[in-house]
Amino acid sequence: MPAPADKRYTQFNLGPLGDRRSPQSPAPNQPPNKRNGSPLQEPSRKLLKGKPRDLSLPAIVSSGDRAQQALVVRNESPWDTFSRVYECELAGPVSVVERLVRPSTVLAVREFPKEVIDETLDRFKRIRHDNIILALECFRTADLLHVVFEHQPVSLDHLVACRKWPNETQLASVVAQILNGLSHLAVNGLEHRSLCCSSVLVGCDGSVKIARLEGCQPRSPNLPREREIKALGVVVMELMDKDAKEDGAIGVTDLQRWPPGSDAVAFLSATTSTDSLDELKKHPLLTSRRWSKGYLVGLVSFALISVRTFYSGFD
Repeated sequence: MPAPADKRYTQFNLGPLGDRRSPQSPAPNQPPNKRNGSPLQEPSRKLLKGKPRDLSLPAIVSSGDRAQQALVVRNESPWDTFSRVYECELAGPVSVVERLVRPSTVLAVREFPKEVIDETLDRFKRIRHDNIILALECFRTADLLHVVFEHQPVSLDHLVACRKWPNETQLASVVAQILNGLSHLAVNGLEHRSLCCSSVLVGCDGSVKIARLEGCQPRSPNLPREREIKALGVVVMELMDKDAKEDGAIGVTDLQRWPPGSDAVAFLSATTSTDSLDELKKHPLLTSRRWSKGYLVGLVSFALISVRTFYSGFD
């Protein structure tokens, strides 16, 4: 057993905290010490030029929308914020742009005339859905409304034009997303009257989005949707057959690729005999297999390198 002298003792000071002396603070008239550094050590500051921008946050808060879902509207030209990379046709004429400061991605900008500014703004503020083209922000001037969209690099026209046919799972992945978008429009009292392959865009991740919302017209959600379903039938036929019939008939010519008893042919036939979007959602083409946007990634990639998109607008 070690001697008591070898043991360590710990003493706790349990006196009031107020007895401890606080560290000295600088005198009221004496400025705090500041480390002097060379100009190279000073952080760089960004100089903002031009007139102040209108703040969007008050409008977002007052609207009751969540900030990440609200549509930002600025009363200024978009060309103070973006530069054109090129122009092309993607569900209408668009300018593909990048930001002037710290560019990290490309976006798409479309112009709308002043006669439809209010209607266009109202529509893009209300319609927010994964399968409908998303408006990110708007720039309003005296004569034009510029709407900035997420960039979807191909349309269904590209998938029709490429020399690779979709299989039934890929076809279902396209059709199901279109039906989801049309159903959302119907809930909001709208019918899309310009639905075709060129008005449906596809992202590199396989996300399918209905565009050209200027082609929508008011229609009660409870009314039949035969116009949209007929248009959907033409879209499906073009994806399956790489062509449309001149006489407007619905059908396929390659019966070896698409046998008469297949779910794809049965769905195509169903578009000629129903006026209900909900009925089509219950079709075996969609319910008997696990579809997802991921099944379209390879098809989109092939379309990007094999199909020409006409462009212009290089500086």
